Amino acid sequence: MGNSRDTQFACFGKLLYEELAQNVLLSDKRRLSEIEDFKHEQELIVARRVYDLVEHTIANIVPNDIQQSTNQKSIAEIVETIPDMTKWPDID
Repeated sequence: MGNSRDTQFACFGKLLYEELAQNVLLSDKRRLSEIEDFKHEQELIVARRVYDLVEHTIANIVPNDIQQSTNQKSIAEIVETIPDMTKWPDID
């Protein structure tokens, strides 16, 4: 078993990989001149999903945990309380 950094958000990593891989499959017929567009799409996917993960994280942190972090809990202990993301949020 790996450390928390390797395992805590493994489902998020899998979801992100699958979305990036799907984008690769959809773009296999692109011309070389479209590489910059593809690169931008991949960067946008990562940026959006990091935003989703941060939003998910904030929604799952108890305010008291943050206050206690300076007194008793380490950042790693707080991170361990955040559940993994198993699906992407519904976008309105």
